[in-house]
Amino acid sequence: MRVNISYSIDLEEMIETASKLIDDIVVKEGERILDKVAVIQKRLAEESNVNEAIVEIKNLRSSLAMVDMRLSECSELLVGYQRILFNDDISSNKYDQLQKNIEHLQDQVETQMESLQPKGLSSDEEG
Repeated sequence: MRVNISYSIDLEEMIETASKLIDDIVVKEGERILDKVAVIQKRLAEESNVNEAIVEIKNLRSSLAMVDMRLSECSELLVGYQRILFNDDISSNKYDQLQKNIEHLQDQVETQMESLQPKGLSSDEEG
């Protein structure tokens, strides 16, 4: 039975964590997969052992499914990682644009304030 777990890591550790997850499944299942392929080939060479080859193929497919599931999980992690990076870039760009808009509005307000002052009076003479 498979269960989902969750824990947090630093964003900077995401690539390394995904890489470790892939390494773990390759170490765990890689040699088994190669062994199962060799057994299947041996069973098929012995035409009388086709039923055993079918059983081994089923076992091989289970191992491959575990690898595929881990690769899918890592892919989802990395897609999420890219989204975070992309959104951070967007947020940064939005902040920069907002800052420019604020500066532009401040300039407009100053211009409007200057146009409202009576001609011939400086801002020091008003008070």
